[in-house]
Amino acid sequence: MLVAGAEAKPSFDCAQATTKVEKLVCATPAVARLDAELARTYRARVEQLRAAERRGSRARSARRQPGRRPPAASRRVPVRPPGSPVDQVFRLEHARTDLARP
Repeated sequence: MLVAGAEAKPSFDCAQATTKVEKLVCATPAVARLDAELARTYRARVEQLRAAERRGSRARSARRQPGRRPPAASRRVPVRPPGSPVDQVFRLEHARTDLARP
């Protein structure tokens, strides 16, 4: 956010400026303010992305914890009652494909 009358100080140390661009930023108050704002915005966005990554990492590790039941939506729902003709065909088909594997 640009504030009128705010001290024009870029995001880096002007005493260490070596390139023409850095020296130009230090010499121009409006550009120095824009540089400082860009640096603040960049740091805030990086922090948002890191926080999102940490939240995602926690969610992934929670899903991998041994002994934890998966959410109901991901649980396998049996579509065939055990011992039914459909179940028997299913078992035979899986046994056949398992035997066919090298």
